[in-house]
Amino acid sequence: MRLMLNIFVKKLLALSLAGLGTTSCSLLEDYPQNPHIQATSSEPYKKCDELASDILQISYDEAGENGGRFTNFITRSKDGSAILYQLNDARDFIVISDDESVAPAVYGSGFMGMIAISAAQEASKNSGKTIGKFLGDTVFPKDNDPRKILETNESLACKVKFMTLGSEEPGFYRISEDDEGYYYEQTE
Repeated sequence: MRLMLNIFVKKLLALSLAGLGTTSCSLLEDYPQNPHIQATSSEPYKKCDELASDILQISYDEAGENGGRFTNFITRSKDGSAILYQLNDARDFIVISDDESVAPAVYGSGFMGMIAISAAQEASKNSGKTIGKFLGDTVFPKDNDPRKILETNESLACKVKFMTLGSEEPGFYRISEDDEGYYYEQTE
């Protein structure tokens, strides 16, 4: 009996700890849609872009509690280029497509990121494409959003790379929604 109780307590503790890294938000607030998605996002990328835009707004609302917020995320435009959607301090969505912003968002700004950016610059110069177009063609497939993990009638889950401000960690997050709320947690 004591062994069974120990196993139960360990499982309960494991389940409790597993939930610590996940943030959830109810659907009580209706967030305005990112007005650029329909005109700018590549068709297969629209659903994850809509979900990521909602998460940007939720993060903005919770910035005081979390000590930071998500500022933008990377996606693919209709013309095939890698772009960023940003939610600014005035809560307006902006499309960022300049190479100086997009390349560090994909590769990072550390030493290894700078090496990758240099290689991407050389490859884009040789191909006659902008870095954004080169990245879009090589990192984001045209017909399939690689960020989409799961889609059912009731839920959607995507893995999106967010850039941040403050203490919120930049990187890849598994984001999802269902009829009960929005969820996001950092992932590899």
